[in-house]
Amino acid sequence: MKHYKLFTFLSFLTLATVGNAQMARFYTSEYGLPNSQINDLTQDSKGFIWVSTENGLARFDGRSFTTFRFDPSRTDALASNLVMTIKEDSHGVFWTGTSAGLQVFDPDYNTFSKF
Repeated sequence: MKHYKLFTFLSFLTLATVGNAQMARFYTSEYGLPNSQINDLTQDSKGFIWVSTENGLARFDGRSFTTFRFDPSRTDALASNLVMTIKEDSHGVFWTGTSAGLQVFDPDYNTFSKF
């Protein structure tokens, strides 16, 4: 009887572990990642994952990517597609380092301004 209880407990534990397993995903440009060359990776205070790449900046919400790229026709766009880093400071300000200089990101309007 003692072995039956132990077997039952271990069976339920195994099923619970297998039932909660997550599937791994490999994200590429087909899924919205701007480039496979990743220069920096960070998570902000709201839970978004930020990926700095050789071809723009990506924000991942757990399901899909929002990509920010250089656009010469817009003064509030990313200054360069070569994004080296993005950091959030203690005041919630996002600092983006690109090959064209340092910028501040405004998450309310999804825009960048030169620092």
